[in-house]
Amino acid sequence: MGRATPQQRQGITELVGRLGAEVALAAAVGNLDEFQDRPDHDLWKVVSQGGTRIEEWWARIKAAPTVGDSIRLVLRAPLVNVEHLAVVLGRTPTRWEVVQEFFARPLRGLREEWRVRHDPSGGAR
Repeated sequence: MGRATPQQRQGITELVGRLGAEVALAAAVGNLDEFQDRPDHDLWKVVSQGGTRIEEWWARIKAAPTVGDSIRLVLRAPLVNVEHLAVVLGRTPTRWEVVQEFFARPLRGLREEWRVRHDPSGGAR
């Protein structure tokens, strides 16, 4: 919004308000800390600044609009995104590959957390 005219800024502000995108805009323009009290703050922090898979999932759960949505996210967390796995593999995964991925995902998440927590430089994010 740095080069926007006052009229353009007003239009952006109104649109952001209608969309409920205040935290998203704050993440984009570097004012995210002003929204620490909002449920979606941590999610936008992970999206804009990086974080571990586990931090991302906790942030998604915290940002969920209802308890039911949070529960659904918790139940979906261990499931394999077969479409994403197909992109990674460059082909449709076999059932065995989906099963392997189901068990590999939490292990990768835990390894990533371990590296971040125990790397003296703070870990690569």
